[in-house]
Amino acid sequence: MAYCYNPSFFFLLFVTLFLTSDYVIQSTAISLEITLPELPKPELPHLPEIPTLPKLEFPEIPKPELPTLPKPELPKIPKPELPTLPKLKIPVIPKPELPTLPKLEIPQMLELVKIRVHRGINLPLKDTFHSDPYVVTMGDQTSCKKNNCNPVWDDELTLALKNPNVQIVLTVYDKDTFSKDDKIGEEKIDIKPYLKALEMSYHQDLPNGVKVDKVQPNRDNCLAKESCIIWENGKLIQDMTLMLQNVECGEVKLQTEVIPKMLSEDAFYFA
Repeated sequence: MAYCYNPSFFFLLFVTLFLTSDYVIQSTAISLEITLPELPKPELPHLPEIPTLPKLEFPEIPKPELPTLPKPELPKIPKPELPTLPKLKIPVIPKPELPTLPKLEIPQMLELVKIRVHRGINLPLKDTFHSDPYVVTMGDQTSCKKNNCNPVWDDELTLALKNPNVQIVLTVYDKDTFSKDDKIGEEKIDIKPYLKALEMSYHQDLPNGVKVDKVQPNRDNCLAKESCIIWENGKLIQDMTLMLQNVECGEVKLQTEVIPKMLSEDAFYFA
């Protein structure tokens, strides 16, 4: 497609554009100078007043009067009359009159005797091959030594002496398990020589180890050898070796001590 150059066309276009731009500028300047007149406020049409509605008055409804009901009268139930029981008369049981028991007169003890049983020597056999010996005095006894004819006890027996003229009897038994214990033998202690030595040494300041008296063996005391009464550590002691009576052999070594004018709850009386 070929384009032809036309000078008149371009000239007309230029003139048209120039005139148009000038008109726009002028119209803009003119519009800036114009003041618009104040328009009056439009008057709204007068609306009619809304009529005031009257208050609705509701009629007062009277409260209904409830009928007064009479109180029901309950029938009176009479109280049951319980029968009056007769009073039980408990018979007065008289107190039994206990018989007046005579006052027990506790005999005043003369001495408290301590016997320290040391050992047995060559005690006879009561069973086939062995013996289990122990020593018994009035109310007290030593421990039992199993299978020993030369037992060492070192036990202390205590009894209260009421009558010094009565000898103290010590009995040696053999302990048996399934039968009654066998009596091995017995021996007697004559306490009178000791009491005489006690009277002699009482209230005396004796040196330690002094022999106050000697007792020789005889039929009454069962001594195997001479026995000495010695003042030792402020008291009298008597070491004895006694022979068992009515057996072929056997001796017991012991020591006696008398505490004068004592009364012990644990002591045993004998006459």
